Amino acid sequence: MIPMLDIRTGILLLAFGNCCAAVLLLVHGVGERGRGSRLFLRGKLAQSVGWLFMGLRGLEADMLPILLGNGLLYAGFALESAALLRFSGLLGSWSRRFLIAVVCGALAAQALVFDSPNLRQSLGGLALALCLARPGFLLAFTPGGTALRRFMGAAYLACAGALLANAAVFLLVRTEGHVYTPGADQTIAGLMLYLVMLVGNVGFVLLNKERADAELRRAATVDGLTQALNRATFLARAGELVSMAARTGAPLSLLMLDLDHFKAVNDTHGHAVGDDVLRDFSARVRSRLRPYDLFGRYGGEEFCVLLPATGAEAAVGVAERIRTSMPREPFRDLPAYTVSIGVATLGEHSTLDDLLRESDLAMYQAKAQGRDRVRLQRAGESEE
Repeated sequence: MIPMLDIRTGILLLAFGNCCAAVLLLVHGVGERGRGSRLFLRGKLAQSVGWLFMGLRGLEADMLPILLGNGLLYAGFALESAALLRFSGLLGSWSRRFLIAVVCGALAAQALVFDSPNLRQSLGGLALALCLARPGFLLAFTPGGTALRRFMGAAYLACAGALLANAAVFLLVRTEGHVYTPGADQTIAGLMLYLVMLVGNVGFVLLNKERADAELRRAATVDGLTQALNRATFLARAGELVSMAARTGAPLSLLMLDLDHFKAVNDTHGHAVGDDVLRDFSARVRSRLRPYDLFGRYGGEEFCVLLPATGAEAAVGVAERIRTSMPREPFRDLPAYTVSIGVATLGEHSTLDDLLRESDLAMYQAKAQGRDRVRLQRAGESEE
């Protein structure tokens, strides 16, 4: 048998818990830091006031204070849902309209059936469940989600299910009940609401920290201008792949790419246009590589591409596709530009330093032969 909790005490605890969470988030400064945090804070404040209204009112309260408290509560849950959707980048106009419709529709329906407390309770449970269901589903089932997201999503979905069950009981079974009527379904719904309050408050802060940590890790490995791997990260990952290929005898090639006359682009058009050229160049190169190829910025306008499981002939083909993808005419306020590419392949005793030196040599030979071309330097081949 499930022990019964005092409903009014549970409601006041929800008010107190949400209020404390809002204060802590404000003190921590999450409202200015995290994506969707302002919406989340407003939702917590609205929920705390809405629960307080519900916990302190009497059974014979007038329509206005009841609907006002309920409206604040529903709006608070809708704002929390909107915050989670914004965090996930999914708060579009349809989601906004849906949440507004849930809040307004629930209040309008409760006004129509105000003299039937069980129907008011049923409508309220349905409104809260609808607010929680979509963010819960997205957190739990979005591919690639972390364990934190899946746990939060499970908590939100469990609470939505308990609220729907509670709404069904008041609609079909407890036809003379009201919000303070004890029962197993009330106890379970209250515990689930308390769980969502705890998991939601702590989880939202951790979600923002999780994202901030990921951005820091990315900033430490990726060149901010071109989104290519930075030099240190490229060399570390490339070294591992070269060592593996040397052990297994698998083919591997390295491309060294250098934009032709890039200094003239900066001198003629300015450094802002030069940066745009680098961004455009990086995007063109990435679009012609496989997911497991490595692309890094080696320095200035010089870039490297490591091609695992790729021999000399295939590597030259990749280099030619990259070279011919460069713009031959000015476009979108950017000048035309070309690239010279040196290609080196892994030999029997080659190291990453050997590949870098040989591809660099091949690239300078390509420039010496007129630029805008690909030059292959085979392992152990001496400079001509």
